[in-house]
Amino acid sequence: MENLTNPVFRPFREGFYDYHRMALDKVTEDEGKTRAIMQSALTSMGDVDTAVPNSMIIQMFGNAKKTEIIEIFKKAERGQKSRIAQTMIKMDKSKAGDYKVLEN
Repeated sequence: MENLTNPVFRPFREGFYDYHRMALDKVTEDEGKTRAIMQSALTSMGDVDTAVPNSMIIQMFGNAKKTEIIEIFKKAERGQKSRIAQTMIKMDKSKAGDYKVLEN
């Protein structure tokens, strides 16, 4: 519960909203714009992970969204794929091998 109310996690909460409402809900309208919004949201979430390493909410998000993130960003341009891979590997080191597919 603390992860949901602690002010340190505000960027995670905002990123979570942007990821789902501003990007995922509109993925069929403009994939490029959607990926840019998702990248920004994931970067914000990654910043929270840097401030509070190994927080449960970040781990749960990574577990739930890994496949979705990989599938959406497979179609991205090479630089964006690489940045997302690095962000997600930093947030979820245990699944680094899965995100490596985005670096190819």
